Amino acid sequence: MKKLKSLNSEILNSEILLFSIKQLSKSLNLTSTSIYNLIRANAFPAPIKVGKRSLWPKKVIEQWIDQKIRETNQLHDQDPLTAINE
Repeated sequence: MKKLKSLNSEILNSEILLFSIKQLSKSLNLTSTSIYNLIRANAFPAPIKVGKRSLWPKKVIEQWIDQKIRETNQLHDQDPLTAINE
């Protein structure tokens, strides 16, 4: 959990309310193509449009990060044999 949060400190500690694809890409260490692929797979929040720009609200990205942390923690908390049999 701490590792994921430290990777995303720009988002978590920023006073910026809306993030561009470039800012997200840098902060999440994902290419913009990867982010858009995740959006198409419904695995990442879609942006809002402000004029011609696509922007992501900070709160939405924080919630996505928190969800990924919870999912990761749940995987690590599972009994390995139970996880294999599911």
